[in-house]
Amino acid sequence: DQGTTLAPKSLYYGKIYYPNSNLEAMIVKRLNKYTQLTLKCISSFKDINILTCYWQRNKGRNSQELILSTNDFLCGYRCLHNFLGGPSKMNMSLYNNSSLSIGGELWLGLITLSPGCSTTLRYCTHSPNTGRPLTLKLTWNPLFGHLSSSYSAKTSYNSTFCVKYDFNLY
Repeated sequence: DQGTTLAPKSLYYGKIYYPNSNLEAMIVKRLNKYTQLTLKCISSFKDINILTCYWQRNKGRNSQELILSTNDFLCGYRCLHNFLGGPSKMNMSLYNNSSLSIGGELWLGLITLSPGCSTTLRYCTHSPNTGRPLTLKLTWNPLFGHLSSSYSAKTSYNSTFCVKYDFNLY
């Protein structure tokens, strides 16, 4: 990169559903290399008008997102940190090139004062011996006692095996 700067880019999108005349619109504006602003709107003649604003910042290892919505005046914050693993010293390792990610989110509906939160742990790997990518994920919502786990493995070029379990601790 010889001193060139990334010029801000924009995306404008709109769609109308016929015959019920629902309107969907989206504007995405890149503010700089790491930050973008997204506005999404859903409107219908049945008094459903929702505007949602997303401020997103992604620097590779760290990602943050601030969300504001007119639906129940919902405010939210999400963050994600990627612990990127490198190749092991011996390339014959069963779980080479693995990564670990941890994320969390906090929500608050300002009209009803209903809170929400969850945290997620994700482990991904690509085995050089078998060539089968594996993904393990664990999500926990401490307010409602919801625990969710999933496992997926690519078994061949055209198929993936996935299992998901949901539990409620309360």
